[in-house]
Amino acid sequence: MLNLPNEFKEIVSRDARVKYFSRNPLKNRLLRKFFEKIFNMIMESNQDLKSVLEVGCGDGIAGYLMKNRFKDIDYLGADIKINNLLVASKVLKNDKFVLLDGRNLPLKENSFDVVICLEVFEHLKNWEELLKEIIRAAKIEVIFSVPVFPSYQLSNFVFGKNLKRFGEHPDHVNQFRMGQLKSRINELLGSRELKGKIKQFDLFSSFPWCIGRINIQG
Repeated sequence: MLNLPNEFKEIVSRDARVKYFSRNPLKNRLLRKFFEKIFNMIMESNQDLKSVLEVGCGDGIAGYLMKNRFKDIDYLGADIKINNLLVASKVLKNDKFVLLDGRNLPLKENSFDVVICLEVFEHLKNWEELLKEIIRAAKIEVIFSVPVFPSYQLSNFVFGKNLKRFGEHPDHVNQFRMGQLKSRINELLGSRELKGKIKQFDLFSSFPWCIGRINIQG
């Protein structure tokens, strides 16, 4: 378990309850490893980290875990769905949230030290526009994650989730393979729009997801 308060079960969506409050030890271990990798990346990015923007914050669980680990950061959660923000505001009672479309951020360049975007790209046909925007808004680093095909679908099927869709989530419009995703992002990062802004890009496996890390040129 991720040591989340039991009261969150009554607040978050059904999907979040299934994901974060499972009694399956393997499922919980995969989640712990996933978040540990993300938090280690954040710690490595800068010792004086001050601000984090999470685009697609959903129910606020990832933000809650992040704030527990990095207690002094200035956190802003953003989402395109008002219902998600209403739930997130109950999970993260003292933090700030904003309703917006991440593909058109009303922010200046380098507005936040780190921009995080977890499991969002698979919901958007034009996910590349979102990636460009969060890179523009980041000063130090961008961290994102997506489910990996077919690992994600197979793991869902084994855990008895979305069986009629062979493990695929009904809201997903993209399926990502690590090699193809890495090639596409390298292509984007080499474009005239982003060339010279990026210091380094890496893609890491965290079954059944992968985590991307983009360091911004200082």
